[in-house]
Amino acid sequence: MTIAKKLDISLHIIETSRLSDSLKNATSSQDPYLRRNDVRLFGDVVSMYTMAATFAFIHGFDLIVLGINADNVRAHPALNTSFFRTMEKLAGLWIGSRIRVLTPLLRKDKSSVMRIGARLGVPYVDTWSCGVNIEKHCGKCVECLARKEAFKEIGLPDPTEYECLG
Repeated sequence: MTIAKKLDISLHIIETSRLSDSLKNATSSQDPYLRRNDVRLFGDVVSMYTMAATFAFIHGFDLIVLGINADNVRAHPALNTSFFRTMEKLAGLWIGSRIRVLTPLLRKDKSSVMRIGARLGVPYVDTWSCGVNIEKHCGKCVECLARKEAFKEIGLPDPTEYECLG
């Protein structure tokens, strides 16, 4: 059961597999610059924001809330407040309407975010971190490793089913 269903709110899933495959194909190039994960991440973030802003505009929303945290910013320094203000301006120029971006977790590391979630009763078995798979956490990517480490740091058992236990 999804968290949205448990909270009795609507969940809108935007299919991105083709986009994701295109980005993976582009970044599997022989060119070392294009193989860099930060280049792929930039494409992912900009594409996801564009889809979210378009969805928000179509449905009359003026706010997007992102779960970007301090660990994400440390790994990719461009993911900062200035970046998201620029994305707001870009959306405003394109669609003629301001769609604000909130990043309430931007200054909190993953462990701190998970502590907050634990206090709020977040069902972590229903959350997603993997940056590689969509069916089951891979257990090896940066996001899965950070998830495992955060569970250890906050002293909670990890309910996640991973493909690779290593």
